[in-house]
Amino acid sequence: MLFLGVLILIAALAGGFITGKARLGNIVAVDYTVRLDDGTVYYTTVGEGPLQLSLGESKLIPAFEKSLIGMRVGESKTIKLPFEEAYGPYRPELVTVVSRSELPEGSQPVVGQQLQTTKEDGTPLTFVVTQVTEDTLTLDANNPLAGQNLTFDIELIAIEKSRASTNINPRTFGWILLALGVAGFVFFNTRNRRRLLPIRVVTSFRRLSFRRPHR
Repeated sequence: MLFLGVLILIAALAGGFITGKARLGNIVAVDYTVRLDDGTVYYTTVGEGPLQLSLGESKLIPAFEKSLIGMRVGESKTIKLPFEEAYGPYRPELVTVVSRSELPEGSQPVVGQQLQTTKEDGTPLTFVVTQVTEDTLTLDANNPLAGQNLTFDIELIAIEKSRASTNINPRTFGWILLALGVAGFVFFNTRNRRRLLPIRVVTSFRRLSFRRPHR
């Protein structure tokens, strides 16, 4: 039983090296579809090519990235995110009305058009034109999905750079063999009711030795 338990423990420890699951730091390719509460498809990568991202860089919604961790290639899942975990609440203070005279001469803005400006700290700020009158424009700096609960249909297409390789590297394999050898030694000595011999483990697997104590 002891030997079997050790084998199970070793298999669990080695699992991270052979499962091929997505982990932090992996570059992955993923297809996804975003749907609103009423079922409307807001956006999909299907047919356009999968999205590539590096897990852990937080370039997308954190909850979306977190959902990819542990997935295998070909696996699909659906996650539902409340607006608090997606793009946050809608903020009325981000809506502003400006005079058309502030626009470049000859520009003809239309509803839905995106305009970009720069904040005082140099970061870009994007507005969406939501209303156009003869004299003014209404601009909204909220994300178009702010205040929306979202459903994501996700499929992991590839793990293109993975520390979770399906091949066990030689060093890991060596440690597994060493652990199996020690476990077998303990098991058979215990079973035969012999006094365990001291074990000297050296850094090189080639020099593993078992020595009897001096009497």
